[in-house]
Amino acid sequence: MPLLEAMRADLPIVAHAAGAIPGTLGDAGLLLEDKSPDAVAAALERAVHDTGLRRDLVERGRRRLAEFSRERVEERLRAALALAGWELPEHRKRRIVVLSSDQRCGIHHYALSVADGFRAGGHDVTFVGVRHLDNADLAKKTAHVSGDTDVVLVEHEAGIFSDVPFVRALIRFWRRRIPVVLSLHELEPEKFHHYRLVSNALHYRPRYSGPLEVVRAPWVALRIANWFLRYRAVLALIGGLPRKLVVHSHRSNHWFDLLSNDERKKEHFPLVTMPLEDTALPADAAAKRALRERLGLPVDRFIFVSPGFFFRRKRLIDVISAAPEDAVVVLSGTRHANEPEYFDEVVDYAKDRDNVVINTDYDTMGSYVAAADCVVLFYEDVFQSAVAAQAIHAGLPCIFSDARGFAVYHGAGLVARDSRELGEAMREIRKPATYRTLLAHVRFLRRMLSPERNAERYLSGVDLSGGSAPQSSGGSAPRHPR
Repeated sequence: MPLLEAMRADLPIVAHAAGAIPGTLGDAGLLLEDKSPDAVAAALERAVHDTGLRRDLVERGRRRLAEFSRERVEERLRAALALAGWELPEHRKRRIVVLSSDQRCGIHHYALSVADGFRAGGHDVTFVGVRHLDNADLAKKTAHVSGDTDVVLVEHEAGIFSDVPFVRALIRFWRRRIPVVLSLHELEPEKFHHYRLVSNALHYRPRYSGPLEVVRAPWVALRIANWFLRYRAVLALIGGLPRKLVVHSHRSNHWFDLLSNDERKKEHFPLVTMPLEDTALPADAAAKRALRERLGLPVDRFIFVSPGFFFRRKRLIDVISAAPEDAVVVLSGTRHANEPEYFDEVVDYAKDRDNVVINTDYDTMGSYVAAADCVVLFYEDVFQSAVAAQAIHAGLPCIFSDARGFAVYHGAGLVARDSRELGEAMREIRKPATYRTLLAHVRFLRRMLSPERNAERYLSGVDLSGGSAPQSSGGSAPRHPR
C-alpha cells in the first residue's frame, strides 16, 4: 500500500528488493539489493537531484499504478480463478436508501455525499429526506420505502428524529424485513429525551411543606422509574433492530455500549469527505483570484475562514483576535436559534476591524470557503466535523483546536491548544514551505476519506439476508460452474 500511495502522489521511490516489493514496484522505482547506508544514500541522492531520473520514475509510477486499478485487479483475479475452474461473480448492484435530513445542513450534505459514493460503486441509490422532528413526515417517508430495498442507511442526529417515532420507524423496517444500517453522528446520554427527563427530575426542588414533600417524593420516584424504563427500552431497540451501528468519533464510540454490547455490530471510521454546497472549486490561481474579486475579497492577502453557525464553542472572537493584521478573517455563517446572542457579540467585536468579513448569505457560504487559503476550526469541543470533511475535499489546509474530534485530520493542518498557539499557527501556516507540506497531506486525506473509497464500509460484514438480496455486501464467494 505505501508503494501505491507514493505512485499516486507522483513521488519517486527508492526501496529494498525484498518480499513483495519487487513484484509490486516493477520498474517504477530504484530497487536496492544493498541496504548499506552508503548505497541507500547514493540512491536517495540520485532520486532527489537527478531531474531527468526523477521525472522518469514518476512517469513509470503512473503507468505501474494503472496495473492496480479495480478493473485490472479484477481481470487478473478472474484469470487466476479460471485456472482452478472457478468463476468470479459479477459485482452485485444493491438497492440502497439513504435516509436523513431534508434541510440544508451539514448532515444533509454528508448523506448526499455518501449516496454519491454508493453510486460510484455501481449501486442504485435513493435519497429520502425527512423534515426535522416531524413524526408524521418520518412515518410517511419510511412507509414509501420500496419493499425490494436491500438496505436502508440512516444518517442520524438527535435534532432530526424524535426518539420514540424513530424507534417505530425501525420496527416498521424490521417487520418488512428491510435491513437497516444506523450511522450515529452524536451518541451520548444527553441526546435522548427520556434521559433528560430523568436527569431533570433528579434535581427537582421542594415546592410544599414537609409532609406534602414526603408524599410527593414517591410520586417523583415513580415518574423517574417510568422515564428510566422508557429510556432503556428506546436504547435497546435502537441498538438491537439495525443490522449494523456506525460511529464516526471517539466520543460516540465511548458511548456505544449504551446501545449494544455486541462489538460485531460496530463500525468506527471518520466522516467521508463532502463537497461544498453548490460550489465549483477554482481550477487554478487565476480562477481563485476571479472568485475573490466577485465576492469583494482582497486578491493578494492570505484569507482565513471559519464557516458554519455562530456557536460560542467555536471561539470566533479568539480567531479574530489571533489573526495577523495583514491577513483577512472571513466568518461565513448564520445566527443559530440556540445561541442568537453570540452572533451579536461577534459582530460587535468585529465592527472596528477592517480585516474581518462577515458573510451571512447561506447560498454563498461555500464560495467564501473556496476563496480562502485556510480553514480555522478552533472549537472547544466537537464530536466530528463536517466542516473539516468539506475543507479536506476543497483541498484547504486547516488550523484545528486540540479537541479529540479533529485528531484524524491533524496531518492536514496545524494544531493550537490555546489562543497564543492559535496566533502562532496563523503565522506559521502562511510560510510557503509549511503550506506546501500541509497541502500534500490534504491531498492524501482527500483520497483516503473519499466517499467512493469508504461508502462500502457501511455495508461490510452486514448480513442482508433479511432483505431481498440474500448475499453479503461484498458479493458471493467464487462459484464452480455447473
